[in-house]
Amino acid sequence: MTEPEHKNDIPIADGVWIEVRDLDGCYAHAHEVDPYLHGLWELLARLETQCVAGCCGFDAYDFSCAAVHAALDAPGADATAWRTALKEATQAVAKAPEVLVSSTMNNYVDRRALLQLLGHLDRCISSHQR
Repeated sequence: MTEPEHKNDIPIADGVWIEVRDLDGCYAHAHEVDPYLHGLWELLARLETQCVAGCCGFDAYDFSCAAVHAALDAPGADATAWRTALKEATQAVAKAPEVLVSSTMNNYVDRRALLQLLGHLDRCISSHQR
């Protein structure tokens, strides 16, 4: 789980977080990001191992490269499709408003942080060795 000083940040490894800026007062202007992530739901479901997103938001996910590699090693994983989906999501998010919300992942996030997360996932997939 996230440490108190990182309560809004996205954990990506032990002791490593993507900082999410303070979004207090911005929630009413949040743009739904889930349609941009449509090709990533299978990958994200495989990473939802710490809890369920409906309860813990980003803390429900293990975004570490080790978890991504495990997801890639599982039957039915499609690294090529996920990398394509990451590229499409990155392009869409880059054009999106600054404050985003994912109803599925149960979190508000700023565009910069979500772009960093997508880049991190892409690097994890790229570094995978079978």
